[in-house]
Amino acid sequence: MGGLGKTTLARKVYHQAQVRSLFDGFAWAYISQQCQPKDVLQGILIYLTSATGTEKIEISYMREEELVKKLYQVQQEKKCLVILDDIWTTQAWDNLRPGFQLGKQQAKFCSQRAIKMWLSMRIRKAFSMSHGI
Repeated sequence: MGGLGKTTLARKVYHQAQVRSLFDGFAWAYISQQCQPKDVLQGILIYLTSATGTEKIEISYMREEELVKKLYQVQQEKKCLVILDDIWTTQAWDNLRPGFQLGKQQAKFCSQRAIKMWLSMRIRKAFSMSHGI
């Protein structure tokens, strides 16, 4: 469902100071139509760990199973906000899901429908306030 402003909304929330104060680690991953899980997991891990040059090289040599394990470990140690933008297929999510298993720090996911409902309510509230309704 393109053109509804989901990425724009997510980007605004992602960069909002109040939201950022709630998390210790941040990553934004754009998921292409030809999703390569290993590349996506590497990118997320690099951002969440603020990896140095040497650590980036170590991450680049990790097998997918090692990346999943390390990503899970990082999410257990700190609260993370990870945006998976523009996932095209359920298969892409199924391939990435092992890196986001529920554990001590519960992962939270929003559906496009929930985002649209929230956005609709915000627009109505803004409209009402600006028109004195």
